[in-house]
Amino acid sequence: MSSKTAHPPIILFDFDGVILNSTGSLMAMEISMKDDKYQWNKEILKHYTPMDIIRLFEKATQPKNRDLIKALHSYFTELLPKRLKRLLFFIQTGRLSRKLEWIHSDFYPNYASTFNQLIEKGIILGIVTNSGKKRIMKWLHKKNAERYFTNMVTRKDRKELGTKPSPKPILGLLDRLKNQFKWDSLDLKKVAFVGDNISDIIAAQKAKVTSIACSKGHGDPEEIQKLRPSFIFSDITEIPTHLAKIFPNLFS
Repeated sequence: MSSKTAHPPIILFDFDGVILNSTGSLMAMEISMKDDKYQWNKEILKHYTPMDIIRLFEKATQPKNRDLIKALHSYFTELLPKRLKRLLFFIQTGRLSRKLEWIHSDFYPNYASTFNQLIEKGIILGIVTNSGKKRIMKWLHKKNAERYFTNMVTRKDRKELGTKPSPKPILGLLDRLKNQFKWDSLDLKKVAFVGDNISDIIAAQKAKVTSIACSKGHGDPEEIQKLRPSFIFSDITEIPTHLAKIFPNLFS
């Protein structure tokens, strides 16, 4: 590859649990867990934390769970024995989570400094998320963060590219960047994907890019470790200080 066509390093980010914290979702889950209208199995529920419940939702996005609704019902059958109550919980808790998220959630501290440091190093940033584009753009506008990200793949692209843990969303965004900047080719060794749950790590590994896990997100730490991602950091603020390890041929 000639120097004229060689592209800069690329870091792609998941959104929830990586850029945006889970405060609103945790509050919504805590409220729902105390609501008797859902007719929880109290003996089982007492062994769960709000984050545990959120992680059950995350499990429904694993590769084997192609039918999300069936997977959700499967994971929550013991906690919520009545099917109609489970449906009510899925719908109402989702709405409450979005409402509380906008009021109480926030980007992780020092996000601006982190993104600025990466951009100053010539790194291109993007977002690959299973969440809706309208919501993502609303948050980026609120935090004055649109300028950091060159392009993104969201739920809007699922008909074309599917959703994580498929590698297609990551590879699809890389293809968009290639066309956007008119690169002749892509070097996957110069690409990293940052996520917080197993679907993110699996997607990155299948796409054959460097996988970075953030332990402060939604993912179960033990399940993340079993997948052996390339790196595990507490949150995104650790990335700028580890660029020499992430891209050893570029920042050594």
